[in-house]
Amino acid sequence: MELQSIKKIVEAEKKAEEIKKAAKENANKIMQEAEQSKQKYKEYFKNEVETKIKEFEKEEKTKNESQITKIKESTSEKLTQLKEQYEQNCEKAVKEIFKKVVEE
Repeated sequence: MELQSIKKIVEAEKKAEEIKKAAKENANKIMQEAEQSKQKYKEYFKNEVETKIKEFEKEEKTKNESQITKIKESTSEKLTQLKEQYEQNCEKAVKEIFKKVVEE
């Protein structure tokens, strides 16, 4: 009877070791899969962020170029107006000077 009990204890310990070994292998497998999944998602989100940054930079560049074009056009119009006003003022001044010279 005692021998039988010892045999059962030894068998139970052996089975417990096998279960422990299988659980450890399974845990290692799960950890490896989790690490691979982590790396995969890390790469995916890194690429997504880089893509979004590039899109944002492209949009901002387009907006800035549009604003620069508007500013250049506005500046050109104002310069044209100033030039015309200057020419008109010069013409008036010349007429006034000529008129005063003629009157004297």
